[in-house]
Amino acid sequence: MRQLILFVLLFIGFQSDAERPLYELISDYRVDSVRVNPDLPSGKSQVIVHIDNPNFSAEEKILYGYDGLVLEALLNEDKSFQFVLDAGEHAFQFYPPEKIGYNEITTYPIHIETGTITYMTVNFTMTIEEVPLSLKKPVIYLYPTQKTIVSLSVHPKGELSFTYPEYKEKWGCTAFPSGEIQINDNSYNYLFWESEQLVNVNEVNQAKGIVVAKKDLMEFLESALNEFGFNSKEKMDFITYWAPQMIKHEATEVRFMFNDECTLFADLDIEPRPNNLLRFYMIWNPTDAFYLDEKRTLEIPTQSRTGFTVLEWGGMEIPRINPLKSLKNTSSSK
Repeated sequence: MRQLILFVLLFIGFQSDAERPLYELISDYRVDSVRVNPDLPSGKSQVIVHIDNPNFSAEEKILYGYDGLVLEALLNEDKSFQFVLDAGEHAFQFYPPEKIGYNEITTYPIHIETGTITYMTVNFTMTIEEVPLSLKKPVIYLYPTQKTIVSLSVHPKGELSFTYPEYKEKWGCTAFPSGEIQINDNSYNYLFWESEQLVNVNEVNQAKGIVVAKKDLMEFLESALNEFGFNSKEKMDFITYWAPQMIKHEATEVRFMFNDECTLFADLDIEPRPNNLLRFYMIWNPTDAFYLDEKRTLEIPTQSRTGFTVLEWGGMEIPRINPLKSLKNTSSSK
């Protein structure tokens, strides 16, 4: 009987579209083989799933679901995970919650026989590699050790959509140790720019994210900004801009990018050259709250502010459809 099942699975690849049954092999997933496992309890089966994508690695989180359940697994060294379930017909869903630009994969119903191991391969593919996004409110603070004439130019990877004060190839200003910036007899707290950009989500995915519940958001942001070295005014500017947008959601996934990583979005040319150029970008998206990982923390580098210091912060929201949103019960496996 099991040999017949394997023959059917192999044979369907040669059938026409009109004749393909629910076991259809498609590019997103496939059933590789089925083997007997006499050690399984009566009525139970085992599924081993391998992720076939070089952008995934060990310890990466995968959400999977079936029969109204959502479960969570961490990939092993060979980029696989396994679980035991009741034998029968099941449609599976797979989703990588820590990746941007990948969609959920849903299989056709697959018959899982009792006492067997079903080996599957899942190939997450990107829906798009570049997405048009707005880089919001990068603001630049200047803190020289003495009154200093500063020239600063911004070279975004996209088009500047707004600046304040007016930007003409560069800002020429006088900066003071207090943070005051003077341009044409007007005083400013910071220099402001925004840009519309095509963002390569592969590069954004290199930054590890963390899911933050709504109730923990303020404490999380304050802690991250304190650790990086924001002063009280900078922290207030950052939180009062971003928190009202983020707090609308039950949970948000947050990534931070620091210093040289921010050149993905823009380069800065500053004369005289500062002793410390501190850049802090936040990339975030609303998400489901059911895979909160209370053990995960983000490493925030502590920065020196000795000497002429320039601080820039900005960020962007990346919209995402909530994965497996109709499924509520959760547990984990590895």
